[in-house]
Amino acid sequence: MSLQTRLRIARRSIANYSSKLRRKRKSSRRSTIRSIDSAALLLKVALEQPLIEHAIKPVQPNDIDSGIHDDVDLSKIGNCHEIRTSLKELQKYEIMIQNQGGELVNLLTKELSTGAISRATIDRIQLFKMASGAMIDAAANFTDIATNEIDFLKNLFIQEREIRFKLEKENFELKARMDEPSTSRTKNRANTTDSTDVEFFDAIEGSFEIASNEQQVLVREKGKYQASLRINNKVEYKPLLMSPLTEELPGKFEVMAIEKKHQRRTKIPFRPSNSVNYLALAKHCVGKDPTKISMPVDFNEPLSVLQRSTEDLEYVYLLDMALEETQDPSRRLAIVAIFALSAYSTTGVRTTKPFNPLLGETYECDRSADFGWRSVAEQVSHHPPTCALYAEGRRWKLNQSYTLSTKIKGKSLCVSPVGSTYIRFEDNDDLFVYDKVMTATTMTNIVTGKLQTENFGDLVVMNAKTGGKCELKFHDRGYFSREEPRKVTGEVCDPNGLVEYRIEAIWDRYAHLYKIDSDEKIEHEDTIWTINSLPENSSQMHNFTKFAIELNEPEDGVASTDSRLRPDQRLMEDGDWSNANAIKQKLEEAQRVRRKEREEKGTASRPVWFVRKSEEEMIDKNDVYKFNDEYWRYKMNDEWDVCPKIFDY
Repeated sequence: MSLQTRLRIARRSIANYSSKLRRKRKSSRRSTIRSIDSAALLLKVALEQPLIEHAIKPVQPNDIDSGIHDDVDLSKIGNCHEIRTSLKELQKYEIMIQNQGGELVNLLTKELSTGAISRATIDRIQLFKMASGAMIDAAANFTDIATNEIDFLKNLFIQEREIRFKLEKENFELKARMDEPSTSRTKNRANTTDSTDVEFFDAIEGSFEIASNEQQVLVREKGKYQASLRINNKVEYKPLLMSPLTEELPGKFEVMAIEKKHQRRTKIPFRPSNSVNYLALAKHCVGKDPTKISMPVDFNEPLSVLQRSTEDLEYVYLLDMALEETQDPSRRLAIVAIFALSAYSTTGVRTTKPFNPLLGETYECDRSADFGWRSVAEQVSHHPPTCALYAEGRRWKLNQSYTLSTKIKGKSLCVSPVGSTYIRFEDNDDLFVYDKVMTATTMTNIVTGKLQTENFGDLVVMNAKTGGKCELKFHDRGYFSREEPRKVTGEVCDPNGLVEYRIEAIWDRYAHLYKIDSDEKIEHEDTIWTINSLPENSSQMHNFTKFAIELNEPEDGVASTDSRLRPDQRLMEDGDWSNANAIKQKLEEAQRVRRKEREEKGTASRPVWFVRKSEEEMIDKNDVYKFNDEYWRYKMNDEWDVCPKIFDY
């Protein structure tokens, strides 16, 4: 029996018996130690196993493929860095289990003579439960990464050998095809780019292989873009890649154009180490609404509120995972609730504030090519500040609008979102609704300006179609609280109120899902979500994740009101804070002038891409805006004249 299996058995035994002991604790303060003798023995056996670094055999190059070249640097291929990181994490948890498990065995041995279990022992059992759970998760993660790495390297070198023999033949065939006259080369779709950057080819049947990602070929069937493949200057092929937003279609695909492939950036300029007078800020802002105060960019990060709202979609793969749960509606609800929880994963280290968007400012995030979704957000109101967001995947749609209410109270900045999120699944028309919880950023040291962010409150996710409900509690850790920091617990109930799942999570680390039977025993356990690791030097780049680094990356073809075109935000990202502050004041003053002109004319501002719903269309009082799908047509035709000129100053 492997170490991982023994740990899992020990953990479940301890968890089940400790749960029973807690239920009996109200009727009797004393409990027999005999009931956990088996669990203690399993624990002791698990702790006597050899260290993780000796128990787990590292992946060796010779175990992968005998045909690998000797001059290949395996450290630069695939996920070798992730394997090393995962192994270090595994070894860390192993040390934690040995320390906590040893202390637990000592406590159980001492209390064997008295026949009673103390509260301290129960707490120690809970700590060991969490540590062993993290150990199991880390072991599973390491196994998955190592397995994927082996498969990746095998496929890589197999493809390399195949391409070497086929390359000459494929180049010859493609050259012959390009030399043939074809009417498709003279055709051009409306609003195409300059002819020097685009080439057209005949319809090509079947799937293809490529060996580079320098350029991208758009593939079309029946007049619609359905897939893409990449091609380099030598015209080498690799397998055809389908767009995540479409199903794989058989038949002929017409190669329409070769375009440059967009490479996402991996870093941004480091944040200057300017000193910030937090004491002066608190003195002038106590009791005021920060949204009505002109704050210098020194307190900002180079993202707008619209981009921060879009950042909530970083773990949107959880919605795709929930869609696969077609037989268990309660598990589907639980995964959607964990998706709602994941939106808070970066708030713990992001203590700077995003830019308040100008009225009419927008942000588009089209990740359909790599992640399978796209979204548009717009600042639909300035006072009170309200952001509306629409996102769509292949089989789901998300709508939300939130008005942020913020107050500075003493050393804390509290942000209360007022609004709701609505997620509709298209397979059976499930509709999930939830509100966000309060976020508080507290200044723990007013001299050094050290900040700490916490989330607290209840987050309730409802399935409006079935009546199922999940209640998540973000625990508020007080000065004398014994709760684990940033802890979240929750229960998933069916329409009759019966608890079917429990959720235990740390909102900036992971989320576990437990299947519960009628006797409240754990039938099954899964780790549904873990946070993505931060990139190298993230602390010097505003503590951004890889996804956050990509959000403000310049992109062609977006609306003229897009946050990426905002000049003060761009200067702030580049480290030119002096000019950023000057332009920020000019933009805000220009906005006040536009507002005054509207008041004099007696006209009200209206969103460009969101429309207020009628009472008959609204699901509830927070369901206010619906997205105007014409946005994508305007984008295709590059017709942005309808956008206000909000960045002129």
